[in-house]
Amino acid sequence: MKTMMCFLRMKCLSMRALLLTVGILFCGHTFAIDFEKDGVYYSGNPSEGTAVVVAPPNSEKYSGSIVIPWLFLYDGQYIVVSGIADNAFQGATGLTSIKLPMVDLVPFSIGDLAFNDCTGLTSFTIPANVTHIGEKAFYFCDKLKDLYVCTSDPSTLEIGADA
Repeated sequence: MKTMMCFLRMKCLSMRALLLTVGILFCGHTFAIDFEKDGVYYSGNPSEGTAVVVAPPNSEKYSGSIVIPWLFLYDGQYIVVSGIADNAFQGATGLTSIKLPMVDLVPFSIGDLAFNDCTGLTSFTIPANVTHIGEKAFYFCDKLKDLYVCTSDPSTLEIGADA
């Protein structure tokens, strides 16, 4: 009986140590959550109030005309959109137009392969607040004929290979 109590006590102490370790590891860390607002999917950090546009779940694809806001209210908190994640619109052949926020206060980033194979896009405007365009961001956008870059200083725009 004494051996069994000792074992249970050790098991209880081990469980407490594990929970304490997990609590310490996650203390102070914030987690990204995925959510949808007005037909656009985001992954964001609620404590920082920022989010990036991501691909829709379940292999769905964006289509039609999309407007990306620079700021919106979600679950009682203001969220600033800081970019488009890697592969967010990849393969969205039905995407015909997209409007990015043109707010100089908020740096904006376009990820790798963000618009890869968006064959429905014919024109695209890159606002002045875009600071980064990832590799192959517009790869295989065969109908993209007009690409407008709005910047007073092109040296501030980092462009990846084959963008």
